[in-house]
Amino acid sequence: MSARDIARVVGDFAEAALRCREGGLDGCEILATTHLLGQFLSPLSNRRSDIYGGGLENRARFLMEVLDAVRSAVGGSFIIGVRFAADESNENGMTAEEGVELARMIGAHGGMDFINVNGAYGGSLHGLAETFPGMAYKAAPYVELARRVREASGLPVFQAARLSDPATADWAIGEGHIDMAGLTRPHMADPHIVAKLSRGEEARIRPCVGAGYCIDRIYGGGDALCIHNISTGRERSLPHEIPPAAERKRVAVIGGGPAGMEAARVAALRGHKVTLYEAGQRLGGQVLLAARAGWRKDMIGIVDWLTGELDALGVDTRLNVFIDGPEVLADQPDVVLVATGGVPDAALDEGGGDLTLSTWELLSGEASPAETILLYDETGGHGAIATADWLSANGASVEMVTPDLQVGRNIGGQNIPVYLRNLYENGVTLTPNHRLKNVRRDGNALVATLWNEFSRKRIERRIDQIVVDTCTVPADGPFHALTPGSRNLGEVDLDALVAMAPQPEGTNLSGDYRLYRIGDAQAQRNIHAAILDANRLCRAI
Repeated sequence: MSARDIARVVGDFAEAALRCREGGLDGCEILATTHLLGQFLSPLSNRRSDIYGGGLENRARFLMEVLDAVRSAVGGSFIIGVRFAADESNENGMTAEEGVELARMIGAHGGMDFINVNGAYGGSLHGLAETFPGMAYKAAPYVELARRVREASGLPVFQAARLSDPATADWAIGEGHIDMAGLTRPHMADPHIVAKLSRGEEARIRPCVGAGYCIDRIYGGGDALCIHNISTGRERSLPHEIPPAAERKRVAVIGGGPAGMEAARVAALRGHKVTLYEAGQRLGGQVLLAARAGWRKDMIGIVDWLTGELDALGVDTRLNVFIDGPEVLADQPDVVLVATGGVPDAALDEGGGDLTLSTWELLSGEASPAETILLYDETGGHGAIATADWLSANGASVEMVTPDLQVGRNIGGQNIPVYLRNLYENGVTLTPNHRLKNVRRDGNALVATLWNEFSRKRIERRIDQIVVDTCTVPADGPFHALTPGSRNLGEVDLDALVAMAPQPEGTNLSGDYRLYRIGDAQAQRNIHAAILDANRLCRAI
């Protein structure tokens, strides 16, 4: 940037702040992290040799000029803060000592009302995950740094980094680390945090589990959505508040995974009499497996919250009850929702799938890991890579194979850096561009035939154990058993579904109930999609 460019941008900051004031805002925050101002602050990106480069005072000159111009434009009564990364040592950038000194400079400037502290350099893929830490990181990882900034600047200090719940935020403020806690992702999980606290309903706050689904979607070019609150980002079409139905009905839900639990919750909020049948000893479905994969343990918060809500709403939950289909009709339901999920598909193009294991069998403890393992992944999701992470962390020698250009192709910037960090540290071999064609037994070992997608050549691996994660196929036996007796013959009117309108009564006049299937009982999908399935269908029942 030339001096003229810098002066122009300084003026643009001032004009933007003035528009904020004229628009009726009480204040604004100047962002100086890994964006333009932060790029001048950081020695990782600032290699200038003029008055804007070199030592900290020169690298901070652009920021200080912006602070001067903004305060001059808006006057003294308008609140102005600045947000910057006070410690970039995660990528060998600006040190914490320099960050604290910068805070002292901002405090001495006299024109700022607060500082918002980032704890890491976020301009790299790994640094991004560290800047917005998820469940792989400890709670409140940067509050000690924030305290140093607070002491050096003499200004009120904010922070929003893995302060995942009101109790953690209250502790951070009470200990004098910060003056205000930003609970951005927790408010995405539950925008009614403050209202619930004021009513004494802290136990009913939907938790942010730190899954990173929101940030992963943003950096994939999508909208910001919460993994288990499907109304966030869809408030116009799927409001958080669910009104009661005009007529109370009897609703039966078969299956207690995320889709089934959400269906039961929403139907109960509508005022219906809901019975939930689950074949296992515990609700949760595949989320229980996800929570067993090492650092993904906080995923259990999704199950815990839904379980608590079902209890609070009076849902009749029946565990250890396997439903084939017709026996669910004993309670004469008006609506039956089949959420029986799916089962792993081990079929291989050229056979041998019966010699493999699924990730489910290992994570559940049904099977024990061998010493050397080939893990084949066709989904690019969390299941296979989380299992590889967990296996390698516990001493197994793992090779991860995928036909994709890279492992974990469907995982975004919040989570893939954590997985790759762990896999490399644990010595996992990553083999992209290869498809598992067949498996055969050779003495006490297994031989996997891999086919390179591009060279079209075959190679073999001799291994102790082969784990396959391709997809699931619907476990939809109850749905098909109940279809002939249903009024709608199991069909969903897609126009009504999209419009959030009630489903048609159906054409089978002799039918006694309406029947739908949701989640993996329809086709494989992720947690968010399964919950979305259930929510948008049931809020119109």
